[in-house]
Amino acid sequence: MSSMHAAARRSIGKAMHALDEHFVEALAIASLVIISSMIAIHFATYQPERYTGFGVLNDRMEPGPFPANVTTSEVLDVYTNVLNREGKAMQYMVRVVVGSAYSTVDPVLGVVGGSSLVLQRVEAIVLEGTDWEQKISLRFNDTMLGEKKIFFELWVLELATASYKFTRQVLHVWMDVVKP
Repeated sequence: MSSMHAAARRSIGKAMHALDEHFVEALAIASLVIISSMIAIHFATYQPERYTGFGVLNDRMEPGPFPANVTTSEVLDVYTNVLNREGKAMQYMVRVVVGSAYSTVDPVLGVVGGSSLVLQRVEAIVLEGTDWEQKISLRFNDTMLGEKKIFFELWVLELATASYKFTRQVLHVWMDVVKP
């Protein structure tokens, strides 16, 4: 019987070895199928990130510094830059608002309070993948004397309502407006 047990053990051992080889092959194939499916789903559903970039540059086309003081007799040139990466053409408006330390930013209305005054508006249609750079010449008058926050707000035209919607992107610089 011992030779029969030995033969049975050898037979079971061979069967287990063959089963192990088939299991490893099946596991490898299943892993490849799963990984291939995940890659295919990723590429089929991938969409690049959509965003709008917004910045303000000084007269040297740099992000700063901006002058701390400006007189009512001088013109201050700044540049706004909008990068459209939204996947379609967009119409943007940049609104420049002179405010005070008490001015706040409302998520719907933009800058409010603190004797806020809209100084200028510029708008453009910006094609997908392009940038819009706009020179803005700011002039201050005697009613704007003192320490001011100059806000640059970005708005986008909503086609459904044909009105501009505040994007909540707003930048500001502090300036002291003085007489010459």
